[in-house]
Amino acid sequence: SGDSVFRVAAPFSIRSADLWSPSLPALYVLQFTVLAGDAPVDDLYTSFGLRQVRVDSTAPRILLNGNPIVFNGVALHEEAQLPVRQGEPAGGPLTSAADIASILRRAVDVHADLVRVDHHPANQMLPVLTDRLGIAVWEEIPLYHFTPQTFSIAMDRGIPQQMLAEMDLRDFNRPSVLFHGFANESTGESERMAAVDTLHALDRRIDGTRLTGQAASATDPADPTSAHLDVAGYTMYYGVLYGGRLSGAAIQSALMQAHRTYPRKPVMVLEYGHWADDARDEAQQVRVFNAYYAQLSSEFDTQPDGFVGAALWWSLDDYWTQRPGITVERFGLYRPDGSLRPAGDAVGRTFALVAPSAPPPAVRSQGVAVAITPSERHMRLLPYIAYGFALPAAVLIVAIFGLSRIRRRPVW
Repeated sequence: SGDSVFRVAAPFSIRSADLWSPSLPALYVLQFTVLAGDAPVDDLYTSFGLRQVRVDSTAPRILLNGNPIVFNGVALHEEAQLPVRQGEPAGGPLTSAADIASILRRAVDVHADLVRVDHHPANQMLPVLTDRLGIAVWEEIPLYHFTPQTFSIAMDRGIPQQMLAEMDLRDFNRPSVLFHGFANESTGESERMAAVDTLHALDRRIDGTRLTGQAASATDPADPTSAHLDVAGYTMYYGVLYGGRLSGAAIQSALMQAHRTYPRKPVMVLEYGHWADDARDEAQQVRVFNAYYAQLSSEFDTQPDGFVGAALWWSLDDYWTQRPGITVERFGLYRPDGSLRPAGDAVGRTFALVAPSAPPPAVRSQGVAVAITPSERHMRLLPYIAYGFALPAAVLIVAIFGLSRIRRRPVW
């Protein structure tokens, strides 16, 4: 009947498959055909990719398809930039694939290979496009600036759990989504840790193919609430929002304290940046980028003893804020009209030096899909089952034989 749901198992393997990565965004298309008798009545197509992301068990670094990787990225707001009105972005959500692609093209043009989409799940078209463009994604649910009280209330009501489940299931087939974030710059310790631990466990049950983390404030680099997450994520604004002068020593000290707190986890700096309200601020943007990047890049996890897995500039574009009394936040590498600020030029030139090789204009994924029949699946298990029984039996036989050869000492 029309209101019934059926789960149909159709296992298959892809032999000699290409794995998705920023330099080779290999994708495949799966076709489902619904038959009524022998007549096809409907078709559904979905794209997907194959890749593995994990933390190295021997060092605090990220591995993509078994290879060490570090990400140079940007945070972005899904916000319309055009038409520009009096130097300010148009505002409002991006709703078309063309508009989303234009924002992602800006990220590509500064050689960013990871984007973080504000503090909410992206428009469903964004990860479809990042799959094709070879841009990795940090995607998160909107638990930003939460307090102990709001954590307790929201978790009791199951709201974060529901949002995470929906995000996980919607983007399950999107290989570019490598990270799931659970909170941003929130306070509290026991309540926050309980919340992110619960969300991590739920994410593992539903998905388990992404690395988990949060964006904790680096005002406390020893924040313990990422203990059970895969990566240790921070927003970092020393010399910008925390007071004091811009200092490489302060940045380095915070990084090392985070590393001492989480010696086996990659540290991901999910925000660093400066506003650009005028020409003087634009010059300071460049100084902030240079000061931070010098410290971050010296600890990249692709280097011996490195531990920084990602560094993301806040932000790609200017954006409107929902807070009363503030209109536009001008943190962007780009001005609303699409022109690069000096910091955008500096970021693009610097990222280009370490960016992965650009993906080819067109990728024709290799591999042959082969259906796996139930009998074949069982046959594949037989050697492992036989080995599991044979090895203990052989050990037992050898032990019995050895004991039988031992001569007993006579009793006097």
